[in-house]
Amino acid sequence: MKKMLKRILRCGICFLLLLTACTAKPITIKFQNGECTWEGPQKIASEEFSVNMVIEVDRPTTTGYVIVTLEEGKTNQDLEPWKTYDAPDWVQLTYDNGIIDAESGSSSRTYHLLEPMAYQGGPIYFICFQEDTDSSEILKIGNFGPIAVKK
Repeated sequence: MKKMLKRILRCGICFLLLLTACTAKPITIKFQNGECTWEGPQKIASEEFSVNMVIEVDRPTTTGYVIVTLEEGKTNQDLEPWKTYDAPDWVQLTYDNGIIDAESGSSSRTYHLLEPMAYQGGPIYFICFQEDTDSSEILKIGNFGPIAVKK
């Protein structure tokens, strides 16, 4: 009986370790001091991935991000001149998280690229926006990618 119990316990531990290894680390987007940084995997599953948004601001600030794909031949460098919320015509909006009046804190969202998003394939990019305190205009404060999508 003890041997069987030990075997079951070992199998349970192995299963948990395997499950932990297969679980994708979330993407974390952090808004702080007018900048947007990120950390996370370079590859995600199209079926499901999570994004944690962390905001550290002194006062409520209009903040948000979008997920996009780029026209073939465009790269992360082509995103640099994009300065406002209005996207260039060679950008395909996959998901608009919305621009919200945010206070310090964090939130998490899980995405499924296969439903009902406008995802058509290819790597994805995240574009961060925040309100300029002087002009009240929504400006791009960062972008990152490409993040490969495995099906």
